[in-house]
Amino acid sequence: MLPLTLLLACSTSEPEVEVASSEPGSYEDLDGDGYGTDRDCDDTDPTVHPGALEVCDGRRTNCSSLEWDDDKGVVTWWGEDGTVYDYSSAFAVGGTLLIESEGELDICPGTYDIELQFDVFGSVTVRGHDATLSGGGSHPIIVLDGIPDRLNVIEGLRFEGASGGSALWVDGPALVRDSTFVHNRAHQGAAIHATSDTLTVENCTFEDNHAEFGGGAIRVLDQDLTVTDATFINNQAPDFGGAIQVQGGAVELTDLLMVDNGSANGGHVYVGIGSMHAERVTVQGQAFPGDMGGAFRVDGDLTLVDSSITGTEAHVGGAVAGEAVALIRSALVDNRSPASAGSSSVGGTVYATRTLDCEDSQLTNSEGQVGSVAYLHTSDTGTVLTSVGCEWEGTVLPGASVASGTLHLSLNDENTFIEEPTGSDFSCDESGCRP
Repeated sequence: MLPLTLLLACSTSEPEVEVASSEPGSYEDLDGDGYGTDRDCDDTDPTVHPGALEVCDGRRTNCSSLEWDDDKGVVTWWGEDGTVYDYSSAFAVGGTLLIESEGELDICPGTYDIELQFDVFGSVTVRGHDATLSGGGSHPIIVLDGIPDRLNVIEGLRFEGASGGSALWVDGPALVRDSTFVHNRAHQGAAIHATSDTLTVENCTFEDNHAEFGGGAIRVLDQDLTVTDATFINNQAPDFGGAIQVQGGAVELTDLLMVDNGSANGGHVYVGIGSMHAERVTVQGQAFPGDMGGAFRVDGDLTLVDSSITGTEAHVGGAVAGEAVALIRSALVDNRSPASAGSSSVGGTVYATRTLDCEDSQLTNSEGQVGSVAYLHTSDTGTVLTSVGCEWEGTVLPGASVASGTLHLSLNDENTFIEEPTGSDFSCDESGCRP
């Protein structure tokens, strides 16, 4: 297929208007558009009349005698400068479409094999109306190069079959909502790859997106990520973040379902040099066993609230691995750190290097070669384990990277300090852990 490259340079002249056949005064023209009630299919709206530009707005605007099918195949650009342009033919042909102005693009029902490129000193909104954008297994789908502090909005679209680049690549702040990403392939961030500023994702589904390196579905670089009301199923990346990889940023996850995603580091989510707060997040299984953090690996602070993780495994931290881990009203059940050839597996459920805070949570039926429920890797600053109202089933084993390591156990407000705790084994029950 030969690529089609179009620059947005549109005429502002009015479309040619068909002359009404009605005799003057024979039919009333209620909206003053030159067409009487005999020819005008909506004589209350001056933008609707024979010969008008058919636009993607859910209405028959040109009063065509042809059967109208909900603007199927119609694509309309609404320029910030007031220009209205019909891109229906460009989308039907496919190829590459370049837009270099601010505005909004409405895509009506249809499946379109196209690569959209936006090079905009401003913001863009792309709205789908039961529309599918395809990469045809050979190209990315939307490449949006924006500017800081100008929000771009992508909504109501289905992205599928991108390859050789992310389905959606965006530079600049972006809101992606009410969209579906399936069967996309890329080196990093097969569904969405975002750089600079912030990315917000709302009410989206990600399924069977695979990256060759990191971020099976989403990869975010040097910015914050917020995801709400989303589903991630069978997304994979061999190295980092089966579903999500964030490098250098704060992550907020709320009301997520994550099923059978897979990666070596962070089977479902990996956060490098950042933090993560997850609330009402359900994790079930994983595509393949990992090296660290069967569900989540966070190189920083990790907080789980009203969440659950079941059926994950990794050699280090069967469920989660982080520096400071907080579990609040959460259930981590049936997770494991299986033994690996030539090295010990540690932390059947949790691996933490600074603090482990447990409040009204359940850590049960876990399996680990060293520390069946948790492994606390103490450092020269010591490690703190706090347990209030938690249900434990297994052992917590602290290790020490330096001889001066100290473990501080706070068990329902009863404090214990253990100097140089290497090799000490702690049994845990509902009241906490004790040497």
